[in-house]
Amino acid sequence: MAQLQPHLESNSESKIPGKRSTREKSLNFIAGTVLMAGSFLVYPTYPVILLWLPISTSAKAGVSVTVWILSWSAFSFGAYLAGPEGYEWFKTLWRRVVTKRSQAK
Repeated sequence: MAQLQPHLESNSESKIPGKRSTREKSLNFIAGTVLMAGSFLVYPTYPVILLWLPISTSAKAGVSVTVWILSWSAFSFGAYLAGPEGYEWFKTLWRRVVTKRSQAK
């Protein structure tokens, strides 16, 4: 009788529960960093909300708080997806951008 042996994968992607494959880690890293970077797009919307939306002051405050919560939710979920390495990478990129701007002034 032939013994059944598990198929060994040639591309080093693990099927062990709890372990993520390299491809999955890469996609999570990319999605996480995009979400973290995209969360900063909220700042240009504040002048639009506060100055040009034809709604009441209390509605503007409500919209601003909602946009703020969505921004931080996107950043937090992005940090979770990217993992510690993605967060550190994004933090060093952010520091470089801020340093360049402060030196340009």
